[in-house]
Amino acid sequence: MRKTPGKYLAGLVLSTISAIAISQTSGITGTVPASPVSGEPFVLHLTIPTPSSGNIVLRHRATVVGNVIHVDGCYGGSAFAVAGAYTAAVGVPASQAGEYSVEYYQRYSGNDALCELAPATLRATFSFTLPARSTSYPPPPGPVARVGQYFNTNTGFYFITASEQEQVAIESGTFAGWQPVNITPSAPYTYGFFREGSAGRAAVCRFFSAAFAPKSSHFFSANPLECEAVKQNPLWTYEGDVGYVGITDSTGACPSGLLPLYRVYNNGAGGAPTHIYTTWEGWYTGLSTAGGWTAEGVLGCVPPL
Repeated sequence: MRKTPGKYLAGLVLSTISAIAISQTSGITGTVPASPVSGEPFVLHLTIPTPSSGNIVLRHRATVVGNVIHVDGCYGGSAFAVAGAYTAAVGVPASQAGEYSVEYYQRYSGNDALCELAPATLRATFSFTLPARSTSYPPPPGPVARVGQYFNTNTGFYFITASEQEQVAIESGTFAGWQPVNITPSAPYTYGFFREGSAGRAAVCRFFSAAFAPKSSHFFSANPLECEAVKQNPLWTYEGDVGYVGITDSTGACPSGLLPLYRVYNNGAGGAPTHIYTTWEGWYTGLSTAGGWTAEGVLGCVPPL
């Protein structure tokens, strides 16, 4: 399946996320869109501490009953590899305007399909307001569009997008196999693309290819010459410019306040090309020195979020 859902889900909105208070001292933190709108799906993010031994997360699911959003987190029997935190992206169906209470329950089951039948433990609750759309709400988007990064458990490929519509679709579980890439203490930087071009910025072009079935792939570049060359390749479909990044100086350094976004290539391993885009230099270096990938340098300079 082509992993470009935005064309089919026009009207979905996901704003820059903002933190909210959790009522229980469970170590769980929560975020909701800064400007959720009634009548449109949105995504809750719950960051849940994970022990060095315990259970893996199978999936999270939300149901809305009246003004209560009931979230079930289903956990299996295998151990977490390391201590840290798991960020669950929970899609919430379109709901009416009003005040909502979120109740987060953990359930333990070896079978994902039977999760709702397992005993539940209430771990956290919080509340938020879901406003109605108006001429003044939601507010205009900010100058930076958050970039979400995702991993496909079926293909082993990664994907990034600055599209709010695509982020909602993927994080709501619309496309099987895709899950957010968790930010860990080793890779603490989330980032975005500038929405507008200006001096010192370059447009990021995006391409899609289904020519390497059964795997499909996306490709991003901020090099105008490279973008034009790929447009001439019949294996790739140009999907437009998706944002802007800062340009490195003559030494390859980024302007102050911006992070280098590295690009690394899998050399077509497994019969299909793919790239990873990351601000984590350690990951970039590890893939290119010991992982069999080719380091392709800095795509551009991005603002941290």
